[in-house]
Amino acid sequence: MTLPHALSLFSLLAALSAPPAPLDVLRDHAAAVHGVDPALLACIVEAESGGDPNAVGAAGEIGLMQILPETGALLAEHAGMNEYDLRNPAQNLWLGAYGLARWPQWWTTYPQCKGEE
Repeated sequence: MTLPHALSLFSLLAALSAPPAPLDVLRDHAAAVHGVDPALLACIVEAESGGDPNAVGAAGEIGLMQILPETGALLAEHAGMNEYDLRNPAQNLWLGAYGLARWPQWWTTYPQCKGEE
């Protein structure tokens, strides 16, 4: 094996053994807490924000799950949360997974995610 191939193999092995990115951990935790398929949650995040936790939509949607402030307030109230921040990736994912678990019809507009359920 030549040196460049050995380095490529080493890089691949290192990448495969690397811990998940923090957003992946947050997403998977939110999915597990609410019994949502993490692949479905990942697909929706990709469709909504492209994985950008700072994304803001044209209609005022915020964060990874692109939650409208009014929807965030409804979800937070229903979940018994007094304080929340849709710009916080962990809270955005938590509220999005919470809503998805309780009202799955909210996210039926993503045909690319249908196979993820």
